[in-house]
Formats: sequence, structure tokens, C-alpha cells
Amino acid sequence: MSFKKFLTSLTLGILAFSLVACTSNTTQPSNVKTSNEAYSASSNKLEEATTKEIYNDSLITVSFLKKYDIPELQGMFYFDIKAENKSNQKITIYLQDTYVNDTMFTAGSGTPLELLPGKSATHSFFGKYEGTGATTTDKIKKIGFKICVMDENSKNIETTEVIQVSF
Repeated sequence: MSFKKFLTSLTLGILAFSLVACTSNTTQPSNVKTSNEAYSASSNKLEEATTKEIYNDSLITVSFLKKYDIPELQGMFYFDIKAENKSNQKITIYLQDTYVNDTMFTAGSGTPLELLPGKSATHSFFGKYEGTGATTTDKIKKIGFKICVMDENSKNIETTEVIQVSF
């Protein structure tokens, strides 16, 4: 065998061995926590989801799922809702007139909650603790808001009365 063939074979062998070595260890080291484990180990733990229907009519059904803190994002709280579109058109849901413990705040979400006809989705909203008197979600005693439903042309279809979730 020529030196070039030997060197090529050796190189291919090393590459194959490296590939096997890199892919064979797919287990996670025991000292690394998953994101859920990290949240539950934190002092501002992620609360378990408890579905509570808060609104239901011929157009939508909305349930409150949970409120929680994310330790890496200090000064913010989060809450999740699940909405079901019972109409035959695409809709977008926004929250208006939001408050925590009687202090108004602007609920953000990053993206709108858009729902196709007959579909449902879970969506996260967030707000700042600033001015609410709370510093963790366990100090949030109530969250209130109106649900605004719009069609594909941004025409308001429905705005609910204030919905309050108490803890």
C-alpha cells in the first residue's frame, strides 16, 4: 500500500472514530438541569398549570392556565391563557385594560394570538412588576383584563367586559 493510501485510510478511520465518539454520548450529564427543573428549583418557581375557564360565548372560549416568574428576567411576570376560536373565520385576540392587584399595566406578548377557525392555542403574556406592589407571582392576588377579538381586517368583532382572575 502506498503512503498516500495509508494516510488517507488513517485519516478516514480517525474521522469515523471521532464521529462515533461524538454521537454515542447523547445522554445529558446528571449535573445539568432541564429548564423545568431549573424553574422549580428556583425561589421564583414556575407554577403548575391549572386550567380555569374564564370566558365562554358563541365566538370564543378562554381559559387561564398559570402565572409565573422566569428567574433570568427580573422585574417581569408572565401568565398563559388558552383560547379556542369557535367561529368560521380567522381571529386575533388582544388583551386590553389589564391590571394586577388594582394597578394597570400594559400586557405584552411579542406576537398576536391568531386563531384559525375551529382551532385553539396557548399564548403567553407578560408585564412589569413596577408599581404593582408585587415582586413575585405569589404576591399577585388578581389579574384583570378585557379580551378584544378582531377579524382578519383588524375590525373589532367583540370586546368582553372586564374578566378578573383571583388567586
